[in-house]
Amino acid sequence: MLWNSVRNVERLLSENDAPARLGAAETVMKLRYDAEVDALYIRLVEGPCECRTLRLNDEIALNLGPGEVLVGVEILDATRVLAWGSEPHVALENLAARRFGMG
Repeated sequence: MLWNSVRNVERLLSENDAPARLGAAETVMKLRYDAEVDALYIRLVEGPCECRTLRLNDEIALNLGPGEVLVGVEILDATRVLAWGSEPHVALENLAARRFGMG
């Protein structure tokens, strides 16, 4: 079941042209981890958006905007679901350094 959920998220991400479909100027991915409740939220679209929630299982939910645009992903019990074992560390790969003031 989790594998099917992951495949659904991959499909939605690969088809996600959210900025254009929601009138946003650009995509700004934001990750927010709340250690108190062990929840990770990945926001893919900047700004307010009316969403519906699609639960993939007890821990993973997708927020879908108008036209089924993937707006965000919520992961509850994140350290277990993502097999971190402790609070997460984030590594950014294959991103142009100049976009982050590093080049």
